[in-house]
Amino acid sequence: MGWALCRSDEMIIPASHSIVDQGSHQDTAILEDVTDNNVRDTIARDDILLRKKLMEKLQECVDSEKVFVAVTPEMNCIQWLAARSRFLVQHALKLDQHIGALGAKDTRSDSFVLWYHDLLHDELYITRWRLDPTVSSGNVARALIRAAQEEAKRWKLSKIVIWDPEPILADLLQLSIKPRDSSLSCLGFFSAPLNTKDVEWVLNEKYAW
Repeated sequence: MGWALCRSDEMIIPASHSIVDQGSHQDTAILEDVTDNNVRDTIARDDILLRKKLMEKLQECVDSEKVFVAVTPEMNCIQWLAARSRFLVQHALKLDQHIGALGAKDTRSDSFVLWYHDLLHDELYITRWRLDPTVSSGNVARALIRAAQEEAKRWKLSKIVIWDPEPILADLLQLSIKPRDSSLSCLGFFSAPLNTKDVEWVLNEKYAW
């Protein structure tokens, strides 16, 4: 009963980190910006796929006590983060630049990345990361991270931060996943007794904060 501390991991990707493509030319991702015009459709599709993933995990789980928890992506959350960063740019820092791209997406799959400009802390936060499991090439993941790096450099941000990253992404980038020392995730349990070890928080990413 009460608040239980959950696993809170992150990976920091320097904006200058070198990323090497592998595979054939045909595997190269074709990206487009996620903007105010198409972000709603991106989030709606992501919500459907997340709910499908949760159902599959439940069906595959042999532990009857296992509980899966997820905060579904909501348009309001993404809009709020975008509004915060744009307000800071325009009214607090009074910069001439305008935040247009909210992320990038692969045009041939359901892979995409959304980001948030934290100019006060010199970070580009990955708020939502999806790598389509039907995509066999890691070049899609590399292309999405490279797009985030280009956005970070555009705003003179030194690093990209991603919460709860997939191990495959860390392997591709040859970087380490480490526990966070701040913004620690907790879940509140206020009804029936529940062993917190039986609870898995799916997609504990920045968009939920």
